[in-house]
Amino acid sequence: MPLGIYNSNAFKNVSGAAQIAASANVEVRRESDSALASIFSDRAGTTPIVQVAYPGTNGFKTGANGDFQFFAAGLSGGYQVRVYTDDLTLDKTLRYQRTGTAGELDADPFWAAVLATATEAAARLALGFAAIAAKGDSWWGSAADTVVKVAVGANGTIPMARSAATPGIAYVAALSKAIYGLTYDNGTDATNDLNINTGGAMDATGAYWMTLASALGKQSDVAWAVGGTTGAPAGGLDTGAVGNSDYYIWLIARSDTGVVDVLFSLSSTAPTMPANYDFKRLIGWFKRVGGTVVAFTTYETEGGGLELLWASPTLDVDLVATLTTSRRTDAVKVPLNFSTIVKLNGYTDHSAAYSVWVYCPDQTDLAPSFTAAPLNNLGNNAAAATATGELNIRTRATGTVAARGSTATINNYRLSTMGFTWARRN
Repeated sequence: MPLGIYNSNAFKNVSGAAQIAASANVEVRRESDSALASIFSDRAGTTPIVQVAYPGTNGFKTGANGDFQFFAAGLSGGYQVRVYTDDLTLDKTLRYQRTGTAGELDADPFWAAVLATATEAAARLALGFAAIAAKGDSWWGSAADTVVKVAVGANGTIPMARSAATPGIAYVAALSKAIYGLTYDNGTDATNDLNINTGGAMDATGAYWMTLASALGKQSDVAWAVGGTTGAPAGGLDTGAVGNSDYYIWLIARSDTGVVDVLFSLSSTAPTMPANYDFKRLIGWFKRVGGTVVAFTTYETEGGGLELLWASPTLDVDLVATLTTSRRTDAVKVPLNFSTIVKLNGYTDHSAAYSVWVYCPDQTDLAPSFTAAPLNNLGNNAAAATATGELNIRTRATGTVAARGSTATINNYRLSTMGFTWARRN
């Protein structure tokens, strides 16, 4: 771009006579670091002016009338312009001197139109910037030095380079289903209370990120109230009176204040939300039996998943002469309404050689075998023998597993649930 001009008018007196001598030395330095600046004798910046730092005498000089000029780019902070004679009888420095072409804008028809606009919005339009319609709209450079307005994306989206978009940028969904931390355990009052540990998650709609910065203590038998600590828990129940049921744990947030909290509900899809709380995400589950929360421990797995282990596993399937060659399904101690990987200890026995296949009810019903697929995971090829094993089986959303024997009426079929893992992508 063209360089701005600087001349010696600042060194002349009121009558126009020069205040400086002919052939005086001139130094031009950057104000920012006091280093000698790059200056030129022409507006295009093709012919540099050689500068020599004091006490040099063969550098840039004033003319016969004590005048001088140079061209330089506009610079933040400006320049220091010093003029001095060899004997220093004259030594004058002007600070923060400006150059550049900004002073010429009033003569440019385009800029004159911009400067003549009555409002900031009109000025933006004169510059080619599209009108801002909503909070968060932004301008991006497009092809051929043009400016394109990009409307703000939906909540929870972020700008990403997208070659197909006119400005090369587009808003895309981000962090969808993301979750970390947010494990939970029995509280100080193990009968009713739970502690929910720190973590964060995107809400169920992918629109709002929620961070639980401090662990919460919540009471399953008390109506919900904001806050609570592990030592002084607050109510956590969304509605009604607590009972012997399965309860779902929800991370909730109100976007007007940014407060993040936890809620317990019988519903795995639609908890009764406190006033002004507008975002939620299912993060856990617990079970009450005999008037108390069943004791457990949870751990975070890869990808923000959850592993729950029962403190005291129970025998959930105990069938005598019931398992046959027909498929059956049985409930194990896992959540309902979404699939998990249940951890089972299994036991079978029979008076003759047999095989048993325990599997996900969503799989095809196939006969177990010692030689053909799907083989078996509980069986013995000897008479009057037992079989035991640790099984990891995917449950159906009904909280059940399936089983089938190779022969009629297996003597005993037992399953004890150790716990389960859950991806928490619901």
